[in-house]
Parts: sequence; structure tokens; C-alpha cells
Amino acid sequence: MVENGGSSGGSESPSATCVRSGLLETLVRGVWYRVHCSLKDDYLSVCLDDGYDATTTLNGTLNNNNVETPNSDFTEVPEAIANQKRVVQVVKSDNNGLGISIKGGIENNMPILISKIFKGMAADLTEQLYVGDAILSVNGEDLKDATHEEAVKALKRAGKMVQLEVKYLREVTPYFRKASIISEVGWELQRGYMVEAPPSPPSPQRRRADTRYVPLLMACVAKNLRHNDPEERTIEIYSPDGVHALALRAPCSSTAASWHRAVHAAVRRACRAALARARPHLRSLVGEVKYAGWLARRPPQEHQQQVGASAGSDESDEAEGWQPTFVAITDRELRLYEAAPWSGEAWCAPSECFSLAATRLAWWRRGGAGAGALGVRAGTAAGLLELDMEGSPKPAVFILHNLLSARVHSLPNETSTQPL
Repeated sequence: MVENGGSSGGSESPSATCVRSGLLETLVRGVWYRVHCSLKDDYLSVCLDDGYDATTTLNGTLNNNNVETPNSDFTEVPEAIANQKRVVQVVKSDNNGLGISIKGGIENNMPILISKIFKGMAADLTEQLYVGDAILSVNGEDLKDATHEEAVKALKRAGKMVQLEVKYLREVTPYFRKASIISEVGWELQRGYMVEAPPSPPSPQRRRADTRYVPLLMACVAKNLRHNDPEERTIEIYSPDGVHALALRAPCSSTAASWHRAVHAAVRRACRAALARARPHLRSLVGEVKYAGWLARRPPQEHQQQVGASAGSDESDEAEGWQPTFVAITDRELRLYEAAPWSGEAWCAPSECFSLAATRLAWWRRGGAGAGALGVRAGTAAGLLELDMEGSPKPAVFILHNLLSARVHSLPNETSTQPL
């Protein structure tokens, strides 16, 4: 279920910062790849292991030979052309380019290299160009000492008929294979109320192309949410908008649990810091934000069916049917969002909003494995609002309970002499 990665505005000492690294696996296009992961303050770096080709179907868990993998973008190159100069004629179609991406340049101490060939476009139709080809010249213009920008300009002004002198460099192909696979991992953060400064990962000039730096701010950390894992080896991390996902698999359940705790702690620290920065902006919009973070919610209709079948039962909470929900508790309201609110407009537009004056904490409990859940009676047609929190549900529960108690005590009682 979803880890309670929220913030109640507390502070943690710098010594609490967790740094962890090790070998895990990540899921890309239905295939598991072995990766080196390093957890820093507020981001996770993921780099493909050098031996990734031999571990794409570890433990036989994925045996579908029809699965399209990033490796399918690369064509086997005939041995005869390796390190041999070739001249390839490319004819561009109207309103289209060559259909290639390039990397390198003299400023990077690299030749100009073809890093990607787009299917169905001019370069691909020649069937004579390969990822890993170094472009030596374009229509006779020497590019051996060209910068990346100079090469781009030369290719763009080459006209409809383009003559490329190339040489295949076999040693760079593994690098581009890794970069192609890892490019599908992770996400970038948008700017807004929750992030004013650039994320902590290295600046673009210092980033490695075969490594992804996944920001953890406002991320949703989960287990057994969308990846059924009876062995408890998989950790799920979702982007704040819920669009992107990162699945990591550890060699054993104990290692997975350790990584899960470490990632959750990093998410919690980043969330607390961001909320502290955003609180002055949010105060005039939604009130004083006491708590914000991801929980899992059981849809009301499913809950009503279960209640009808077994009222008051203490069944184990199944992953099926639970949905990630971003919850914010202010001094006046319980606010639910489908994604982490990133702007003032988003904070003002929750999917559901309940007044604390008409809300009560019905129950909360811990499961045998440490999982936690709480039920909130919101005084609406939806009835009981059931939320699940794995790890430590107490901060949200205590804050909600205290706020509800304060609201109740502030209401006029039956013996009050105040006019109604």
C-alpha cells in the first residue's frame, strides 16, 4: 500500500539525512534491468549495471519474447563495416529532417555520434546508418573537430540531398544502449509553490547520460499497489502528478524493506522542507496547512459493498481497489487531491473537501505487519472515508484528532446563551 510520506511541518536534524546505495532492478517496458541506485538527500540516482544485458529476465518472471524492449531500437551491425569509413546518401522528404539525434562534440572530447535513428524517417530508410556511427563530414564539410552546435547547424543546412561520411565505432554502442534504456526512468519536477530552487541532482553539464536522477519531492512511495508482489521485494515510486512510475526490485524482502524505509524518510524530509517554504503562500489560499502527504483511499462504492457483506469486520486490506490520494489537513478542512498540488490554482481545486466541523475520526488501527488505516466520518452522502497508511500513521491521525477536537470544543453547546 501507500507509504505515509507526508509532512506535519516538523523539523529533523541534518544528521537524519540518509544516504544509501546498492544493486537493485528496475522495470522498463516490461523487462527488469539490474541498476546501481544511490539515495541522496532528495533524489535517487539510477544507473544501469554494466552487465545489464544478461539480467533482463531475471528469475524467469518475464518470458514474453514479444515484449518490445529498448534494445530493439538497435540494429546488429555487420562486422565488415566496423571502423571502416562509409559514404551514405540520404534523401530528406518534404518538411522532414534526417530523422537522427546526435551526441558528442569537441567540447566533450567526443566525435559527433548518431545516438538515435527514428523509425520510418530518411536516415532509417537508407538501412545503411547505425546508432554508434561517427559523422565525419556532411556534404564534404569536415566535422571531425566540430562542436555539437556546429554539427547541428551543418546538418540543418545540408539541403534535401545529404551525403554523410560516417564510421561505425563499436565501442560506443553499449553506452548508447544504456542511455536509451535509462532515459525512460524517472521524471522532472515543474516549478511552483512546492519547489522554488532547482533540485539537488547535478547540473546538466555534470549529469551522466547513462544515469537518471529521480527527484523525490512529493513522490508517492508504495508497495503492492500496482505491482502484485507476494515476495515483498518491490518498491513503487510515483511522480507527484501520478503520470510516471519507478518500480525497483530488491534481491530479498529484508533489503526491500530497508530501501523502502530509506526512500520514505527522504520523501518525508523533502516534503517537510517544501511545505515550510510554501506555507506563507498557501495561508491566504487554503488556510494553515497542518499536514500534507500521500495516503491510499478505498473508493466509497467498493467500501459500501464490503460493509454490506461484512459489517464491522476487521479484514486484511487488499491492494486491489485502493487508489493513491494526496491528503492535506488544514485548520479548517480535510482536502483530497488526485495529484500533489503544485501551484496555487491546484491547491484551491481539491477533488473533494470536507469541513472539519462536520468530520470525525471514526477509527484507526494497525495491522499485524505494521500497516495502518483510518476511517473518517465526513458527514456526506459518501459516508465513511477509509484511508490506508503504511508505516507510521500516527502524525496524520493525531493532527486530525486534535483539530477535530478543537473544532468541537469551539462550537456553541446546548446551554449556550449566544443567539443562534
